[in-house]
Amino acid sequence: MRIKIVMLLCVSFLCFQNLFSFEFSFSKKPQVKVIKIHNNASIEKLYAQLYEVGNNAQIDAVLLVVGHHGGTVNEWSSIADMIEAVNKRKPVVSLIVGGAYSMGYYMVAASDYIIAHSKTEVGSLGVIQTIMKQQELSKTAKPDQYSAKKVTPHILYVGKYKGLMSVYDESFTDEQKDYLQQLIQNHYDSLVKRVAEQRNLDVTKAHEWADGKTFTSEQALKLGLIDKIGTIFDVPQIVATCLSKRRLEKNSKKKYSVSFIS
Repeated sequence: MRIKIVMLLCVSFLCFQNLFSFEFSFSKKPQVKVIKIHNNASIEKLYAQLYEVGNNAQIDAVLLVVGHHGGTVNEWSSIADMIEAVNKRKPVVSLIVGGAYSMGYYMVAASDYIIAHSKTEVGSLGVIQTIMKQQELSKTAKPDQYSAKKVTPHILYVGKYKGLMSVYDESFTDEQKDYLQQLIQNHYDSLVKRVAEQRNLDVTKAHEWADGKTFTSEQALKLGLIDKIGTIFDVPQIVATCLSKRRLEKNSKKKYSVSFIS
């Protein structure tokens, strides 16, 4: 009995270690590549990993271990594009272990299947733009002391809105504000449309799942933002199911030739 207990503990420890390694394979086929997506992940490295796994015929599926709190649209959307491209070639399963907020969720939405741990939070779907403008602050109560000194650089640019994001350009007109509002609205509309398509959600009800709120895993499951509340131990069966489904779909599209014998 002691030997069995020790063996079980060793196997569990090895499985836990494998979760955080870059290579992960089950005792039998299929071969699954693990890619970690976290807040400090390198976009260039992730891009290269996804490109490599998408072209590697020896890899049957991909597991994304995700803990990401979001970032800029123009940077992380490229990873979302790559995840979607890989998912067209082979199943991509996402396991959310540390939250998936904003662009963090946008990336995993392109997966075939999304699992989240029991107390994981997801969502915060929306777009925010922060603009900092430097101004001279008023004199403090103490003589000859200022809370900040004004810096006045000379800015040369061509294009009506080119200097809009410069911290040194104090101007921020209603026209400029309207321009930025339209820009982030465009990003938001695109984000909502894509997530709705990938998750088979009703885009007309986006106010329920894409108004900036975060959700618990239980709430996310009801809304359709994730597919299952679970752990790494659920991944083998899910991968096998995804692969079987794709094989059936592929076989159903095959054209067979037959020979009739009289």
